[in-house]
Amino acid sequence: MKKKIIISVSAILVVIVAIIGVVLWINSRNTKEKIEEIVAKPFVEENNIQILSTKNEYKLPVEPFTIDENNNIVNIEGFNIEKATATFKFYDFDISEEDENGYVVYSLKYDLEVPIKFTVDLSKTNPYWRYNFAIPDLIKFDYYTGEIYKDKTIGLNDYNTYNIGTTEDMNYTDVSWNNKTYKIGVRTEAKSKWDGYKEVQTVDVIKTYSDVYRATMSVFISVPKGYNGLMGALHKDGASLSDFQAEKKSYNNYINEHKDDSDEEKQNTTITLFDCNYNPEKKYSKDDLYVIKLTDIKPKENN
Repeated sequence: MKKKIIISVSAILVVIVAIIGVVLWINSRNTKEKIEEIVAKPFVEENNIQILSTKNEYKLPVEPFTIDENNNIVNIEGFNIEKATATFKFYDFDISEEDENGYVVYSLKYDLEVPIKFTVDLSKTNPYWRYNFAIPDLIKFDYYTGEIYKDKTIGLNDYNTYNIGTTEDMNYTDVSWNNKTYKIGVRTEAKSKWDGYKEVQTVDVIKTYSDVYRATMSVFISVPKGYNGLMGALHKDGASLSDFQAEKKSYNNYINEHKDDSDEEKQNTTITLFDCNYNPEKKYSKDDLYVIKLTDIKPKENN
């Protein structure tokens, strides 16, 4: 009898240990799943986005076109302009002193250079025209959520800007991550010029000219001190004429539809890096973009 009792007790202990093991495994699994829910992967990591060097110069295609005195796109008889390449160069990263609210302002610059070449048939008579092109933008977005920061762009001279209005010094985006919300403000000051066209070649009445467009963008980003989620991206396909027309149309439609809204109401829409701001049905992938970390840009040299 004693032997049987010992065997029975042992069997019971084995069952109890097995049950405890299953319960602990289930609890461990549930705890792990809850932790993974709380500590989700950042957008950049989740999508395996490659972060490139800020020391590189990035080249994007652009498609020049001609416009009239009212900035409407026109076709000019006897005029031909080649497709061009825009070159981006980043530099002068800097950080301000912390303010009373625990915020700092990151600043950086990038230069944009676009050489163009075109021919004109001088035997043709045309109304006033000039050449132009859509400028590819540096997209500022969040490492953790993938949200594109709203940006207030200010043209310091003849740089054309299309903005949803704000009376503040920056456009602000509330970014929420891991149960915390960060207020990120962005302002870009754009200054541009043309070198002025120069004659390159003349064949009968056909003249060939060249010109160079140069712009310097100064970017200011307000963030809580220590926040390290600031990213930048460029679309590899640059800016085509059709993209420019679609984006301008989308912007004008939006403004007309929301002309009576307050500034805050106009800015309540956020999109992510893979979204297209003028076509909700169009999506981008990581392979369509050059992505950099803004805090990796070469620091400003203090004299």
